[in-house]
Amino acid sequence: QLQAGGQLGSTVTLSLVREADNQKAIQVQLQRRISVANPVTSSIIPAKNGHKVGYMKMTEFNAACKRGIAEAVKEMKLAGVDDYVLDLRGNLGGVLDGALQIAALFLAEQPASLKTTLVYVMDNSGSEEPVWLKSRNVLDKDTPITIILDSRSASASEVLAGALRDNCRATIVGKEKSFGKGLIQGAFPLTDGSGVIVTVASYITPKHVVINGIGLNPDIKIDLGDAIKAIKSGKLDLDKTEAVQKMCVRDPPDEGTSVSKLVKGADP
Repeated sequence: QLQAGGQLGSTVTLSLVREADNQKAIQVQLQRRISVANPVTSSIIPAKNGHKVGYMKMTEFNAACKRGIAEAVKEMKLAGVDDYVLDLRGNLGGVLDGALQIAALFLAEQPASLKTTLVYVMDNSGSEEPVWLKSRNVLDKDTPITIILDSRSASASEVLAGALRDNCRATIVGKEKSFGKGLIQGAFPLTDGSGVIVTVASYITPKHVVINGIGLNPDIKIDLGDAIKAIKSGKLDLDKTEAVQKMCVRDPPDEGTSVSKLVKGADP
């Protein structure tokens, strides 16, 4: 069993044996540190309709996801892209704050007296508390966004997709509904050292669409397969997704003077 635990920043020396070296051990020194991989890959794709498309694939919501999306968007804006495609297929979720922060990159701020709702938190009594847009780091409030979901797009993926669609900033496409996981759960320790996990609330979208157990239906139902090929061939019809987004009607902004608490932590 590998015993590599220790204080952050300290080093550990490992002895490695390769069969090809006739069991001769080599010494490797490693530093203990926390490394969070960027879950975002991106590229600029020429679409069949002549548009330049900024394609982003995000595999999870972690501490680096907002930075990954922001860096990609900045590069794409400089390149003059006409559309963004955000591929969240297979993304099971992760850090909820990441979803809210990414949504805020694409949403224009309202006047101080009005609030843009990103998601509602509904407790067991049915009471809803809005989570409002607070970020001032808007990168692009105009370029059309297409989000690709599938049945393994869950939790934070669904919160992000719902926030952007319901605020008329994105169109959702895919061959099926998303997973349908919108619970907030808390872990509570017991005196014997064990613990219990209790569901305390759930998420619903800005237009009051229930996520948990239901999932999000795509605006355009289509089995895209390889997204890059679909963009190049025109199978992903960006003129159509843009038209759907333009027909979107937002709910009136929330009014209020207090600031809702931002839900933090990782999705269970």
